[in-house]
Formats: sequence, structure tokens, C-alpha cells
Amino acid sequence: MPQLSHKDLSDNVRYIALSGYMDMKGTEAVEKRVTELIAGSNRKVIIDLSDVTFLASVGIRLLIASGKLLKKNGGSIAMVVGQNAAVIKTVKATVGDAVFPLCETQDKALAALNV
Repeated sequence: MPQLSHKDLSDNVRYIALSGYMDMKGTEAVEKRVTELIAGSNRKVIIDLSDVTFLASVGIRLLIASGKLLKKNGGSIAMVVGQNAAVIKTVKATVGDAVFPLCETQDKALAALNV
């Protein structure tokens, strides 16, 4: 089962870390909380996928929906993937990195969000 933690890096930047197996069951387990953490926000959000061990298409759908929700409210999103080759390969194969920036570190994600 995936784990989720979050912290506010500033008044307008939220950091969400996901870890574990993001298949159908895992994504369902965190989807509501992720949506709550970004809903109604014009924040910039970093989602850290560095410790995700498996990312299914349903997990990617959650990330895309999160990005769209933020954009609709004037916010933006970036992903931290570290050196996680499985996640990088899955995301690039399905949506590329044009939907949201894929960054190696939190600092690079902050730069991608112009923070």
C-alpha cells in the first residue's frame, strides 16, 4: 500500500511525497487525500515520486488530473522523480514530460515552478 506525506514549504508551495506501489488499489488509497491537498488551491505543488516502486496508468491519470485541477485554479505542478528509472520510463512512455516537469531533485522542481 502506498504512503503519502506532505508539508508546506511556504505559503504557496506544497510538497507531497508518495511511496510504494501505485497500481489500481494503491492509487485508490491515496487519490482522495491527494485531491484534498490540492483542491481549491492556487498553489504550486511538488509531488515526489522518488520512492514509488510501481506506477500504473491509473497512477499517471491521478497525476494528470491533479495538474489539471491546479492549473484550473491558477496553480502549477512539478514531479520529483530522482533516479527512479521505472517511474521516469513509465511517465515518458505514456505522457512525456510536457504535461508536467520531471525533476531530479526538489530544488530543480522549485526552479521549474519559478519559486
